[in-house]
Amino acid sequence: MSGKAAKSALLAARQGPELNSRGRDLAARLIGLGYSVEFIAQVDSAENASCPFGARLHTVVSGLSLHQRSRFHLTGLTDWLRANWIALRSFFRVNPGLVVVCDLGFMPLLLVARLTRRGLVYAPHEVWWGMSGYSAPLRGVIALCERSAILASNLVLMTSDERATLVGERLRVSRSEMLVYPNYPVQRASDSSSPMDSVGASLQQWKAGRDPDSLMLMFQGGLEEHRGIETLCQLAESWSSVTVVIQGDGPLSEYVDHHASHNLVRWPRCQPELTSMYLAAADVSFVYYLGVDLNSRWAASSKFYTSIFAGVPVLANRLDAFSAFSQRFGAVLFFEDLSVAGLQNVLECLLRSKAALAHLQAEARGAAVLLREDQRTKMAALDSALEKLVSNLEA
Repeated sequence: MSGKAAKSALLAARQGPELNSRGRDLAARLIGLGYSVEFIAQVDSAENASCPFGARLHTVVSGLSLHQRSRFHLTGLTDWLRANWIALRSFFRVNPGLVVVCDLGFMPLLLVARLTRRGLVYAPHEVWWGMSGYSAPLRGVIALCERSAILASNLVLMTSDERATLVGERLRVSRSEMLVYPNYPVQRASDSSSPMDSVGASLQQWKAGRDPDSLMLMFQGGLEEHRGIETLCQLAESWSSVTVVIQGDGPLSEYVDHHASHNLVRWPRCQPELTSMYLAAADVSFVYYLGVDLNSRWAASSKFYTSIFAGVPVLANRLDAFSAFSQRFGAVLFFEDLSVAGLQNVLECLLRSKAALAHLQAEARGAAVLLREDQRTKMAALDSALEKLVSNLEA
């Protein structure tokens, strides 16, 4: 293998947690191993174009800076073909020794990497064959593709032990071949020139002007349907005891802005490094998923972990991943009904008891300490696996 191929890597991902956390982290680790990394990303909505880490089809990673080349929106078969055409064209131009695929949508790239005997890392975010809205025949085809992707890869990363076990059982692949790397937020050390301190101070000052007897409930992430955004807006309109802060951009941005009031504020999406500073100003964060796929049911999201790492408890629906976390660490408050009355009934107990809120927050801070240690362990395992793979490629 040529020197160029041995020290170049191509990483392909979708918009989502794997782009602004897992994908960036993998890129950073490969750069640390002496690789130059070219980052390709496809996005699924035009609204993500305003996000600092979204709307990039063809992006080069230089150090940890992402430099946008062009924008692309995945809207159908034609765009999917275009995305893979650009990915394959980049592959033959870069001649990478290592290819990282973070979504099954880049299956053509994965197959070419396998056929040309490049190092291959498969780190899927979604479990497409587990989507309940797909027909059984289509799920079968997707499952066959994912099984092929796993068997073809030198290293496979899964987002939770439960998901890895399910994938192993249902696709009949060895669980031992998978490395678990959860959706933990990427930790960045700040320096004296970082805006984080000023952001934190501004937020605390803003919070000090609020009613001390009210709760501050925060949502951060893409403003999309089926995330509970509409219910949060209605909650803020009908109940003065809660201040709802919605941080992010997306299809529902105008809806949120239309309902803005003293009790409802929207902040724009920020860099992941600053998200924890915003969250730290909240009493409780809000996370809701439909749970229509195995990933959202069995792997806690980066939004969930970012809140816990910030020491903020989570108000969530009762998905398997959240329930398992709660049984181990606490720090989660569950609602059974996504409605104004359903959320209000749960939050009222925190308003009646400051001790209950303090207890949840203490659980979140305790969980954050343990999770940071687990993150260091997981990162060490990932570094070891990548170093072994790189060593084999260079042999």
